Amino acid sequence: MVQPDPPAPADGDAGPGTTASPAPSAPSEPSARERDKIVVIGASAGGVEALLRVVRNLPPTFAAPILVVLHVPASPFSRLPEILGRAGALIAHHAVHGEAIELAHVCIAPPDHHLIVTDHRIALVEGPRENGVRPAIDPLFRSAARVFGSNAVGVILSGTLDDGTAGAAAIRAAGGTVIAQEPTDAICPGMPLSAIESAGADHVASADAIGDLLNEMVGRSTEPREMPPRPRPRKSEPTDLVCPECGGVLRDFEENGVVRFHCRVGHNYSPESLFEAHDARLEAGLWAAIRALEESASMSRRLSQSAYARGATATASRFESRERDAAERADLIRSAILTLSDLEDTPTLAEAQPVATEDDRRRAELEIDDVTPQPEGDVAPEPEAV
Repeated sequence: MVQPDPPAPADGDAGPGTTASPAPSAPSEPSARERDKIVVIGASAGGVEALLRVVRNLPPTFAAPILVVLHVPASPFSRLPEILGRAGALIAHHAVHGEAIELAHVCIAPPDHHLIVTDHRIALVEGPRENGVRPAIDPLFRSAARVFGSNAVGVILSGTLDDGTAGAAAIRAAGGTVIAQEPTDAICPGMPLSAIESAGADHVASADAIGDLLNEMVGRSTEPREMPPRPRPRKSEPTDLVCPECGGVLRDFEENGVVRFHCRVGHNYSPESLFEAHDARLEAGLWAAIRALEESASMSRRLSQSAYARGATATASRFESRERDAAERADLIRSAILTLSDLEDTPTLAEAQPVATEDDRRRAELEIDDVTPQPEGDVAPEPEAV
């Protein structure tokens, strides 16, 4: 029986017993790193206003895709695509897992999902939070640096703390370009200022000027620049700190000149974000201590009253002493929390009435001084109705 001839090898494929070699008339398609530009934008507090000012200056023929991460609550609803779509000529939508990235489109990270980019595809990840948020800016910027290299353009807009700094450093280390909003132009200057100081920025401009700058940059070919030798990443080392999210041991490491912390689970923190998370954890712990002491004082009062009713004077006196001690400690901790604020005096107008008024009456009976800071002078009169 005559065997049919084997199919001719496709371009670039090797036949049996031969060495593969691409056909000269059909060169391999360049990768995203070699061909296309991408713009990734990160923003937080005050970022909606800055985003509006950026996209309204971009033409409908903008020659690059735009991927956006804005810190938003983990609720299932966000109107940001509608807001940005009405502000300018570009189409804006929430990212869909696996979709292709398109030119002249603004693709926005949906709530509670990290947005990362592969070669011309979008991926949504419900991974560990970074810097206490999801979506976070750093994962998007790092993925853009890995895939697009020198064709990646990162933009850091208004926001607090320092999310985006490590990602901006990764883009610059890959030869890409970083643009930071002028801190004096941002509602919250923390993020752009951190990116400028810790990662470096190739351009610093107002939000109104960033749109024109992006349009100019994507319209010209990328010029390779001489990059300084990249320092070897410092191996992560265990610290005496714990992860604010899961309680695991944190390890610190340095990448592209930026110090970061991570735990075994995968939660990542930049220094300022870690400090903020621990500060919030400290305040929560202090309020929990106040609650425990108030409950101890209340229980001691009940036991003291019960002992008096039975005629056990010595026992009643002992529980009364415990009540006084717990109430005094609770007031001291409450005073310590109030002193953490920037206010010299705590306002008394429009204060809610305390629920446990019985505790206040009991403090008066036990002659416990209120250590809560009070404004000097007479109490201000009630404001007249407008």
